[in-house]
Amino acid sequence: MTCIDFSWVNWNAIGTWFFNWQTLITGFMALGAAFVALQPVRKQLALMRAQNNVMVRETIGHMVVTLDAQCDRMREIATKPISDISNDLEYHEQVGPPSGIEQWYSATHSKANGLYRELRALFAQSQDVEAVESSKDALLGAAEKLADAMSDICQPIYATIHVTEYEWTDEQEAAAYAKAKVAETEIEATVAAVSVAFHDLKAAYADQRAVLVRQLRVIDDGLLNGVALKEN
Repeated sequence: MTCIDFSWVNWNAIGTWFFNWQTLITGFMALGAAFVALQPVRKQLALMRAQNNVMVRETIGHMVVTLDAQCDRMREIATKPISDISNDLEYHEQVGPPSGIEQWYSATHSKANGLYRELRALFAQSQDVEAVESSKDALLGAAEKLADAMSDICQPIYATIHVTEYEWTDEQEAAAYAKAKVAETEIEATVAAVSVAFHDLKAAYADQRAVLVRQLRVIDDGLLNGVALKEN
């Protein structure tokens, strides 16, 4: 049987080398062990990140759906009343007020009140980002001013219909007619302010929706990259 001769090996030198570098060697071995042990942890963390992204995506997706629903409802509430009142005022300016202008003012007062009440109820259902909330407040404030202006215009009309309910003094009657005259003079600007606020809110909704969609795309890209890395 042939034996391998290790007599040429300087065991003392090897021992000395290990002794001098044992700390570094131990460190490298510990790093290697840590790296191996870290692989399952890294996979677990990647899985947790993916699961979290999925949950965040569901939340943002729900926010988009809710935002769209609120914007659609706001349009449904406001588009027709604003359009009808604006078109009627433009018609009155071109051909003059109709013979039944009192009835028109009364009907328009009801529309303005309904617009304000429905918008207030809708906006109370959710809390959005500051830009959207600011635009909501602007539209609601403009709608309230329109309702108040129509009320001022209609008070003298109602007083002639419901005489027993409006027992005004001469001073009160004069003040009511003066207030109605001012409101009537400013009604076109009041309606225009509602229209501007309406369009501003639509733009705020669109901007917020674009922000949320961009966030969805970022999350989708991350999820796709995670799938690609897993397959590799």
